[in-house]
Formats: sequence, C-alpha cells, structure tokens
Amino acid sequence: MMSTMDEIRILDTKDHATDRDHERDTLVIDCDECSQQGTETCDDCMVTFLCGRQPGDAVVIELDEFRALRVIGESGLVPPLRHTVEGSAGI
Repeated sequence: MMSTMDEIRILDTKDHATDRDHERDTLVIDCDECSQQGTETCDDCMVTFLCGRQPGDAVVIELDEFRALRVIGESGLVPPLRHTVEGSAGI
C-alpha cells in the first residue's frame, strides 16, 4: 500500500503523438486519494506494485506502450484502472 504521491510519467514521442496525448504530459496517481486504499483491491493493484518498487528502480512506459495498454483496457481484455479519487464516480 502506498502512502505518498507517486507519478507515472508518459514519455511523449512527437513523431507518434496525437492531440489527445499532448493534453497531459504526466499521469499523477495519488494513492492517498484512492477510494480503494487499504483494501484487497489496493493489494492487487498494478499501481501499488509499480510504485512500491525500490527508489531508483524505474518503470518507464513509453507512449506506444501506454496506448496499447489503454486499448487493451478499453476492449475489456484486462480490468480497468482501479484508482479512483475519493468521492468521485471514477476516472
């Protein structure tokens, strides 16, 4: 379970980026704002796994990989991102 704000940076390669991709350079996931923090869902969360890594043990997701993950998630082949801000209906 994460208790500090962590960032997952989306690397923008200008050759392949769309207007939608330029709208944000960084996806910020603050586990302290997640409605699932401290639950079994949090324990099984990919963000918890990624952000729980040792400092300096970076995970870099390039833009093409991010797009592929988004398509896979939108198609229902993997569960949607579980992070939701407290008091919101979801992302």
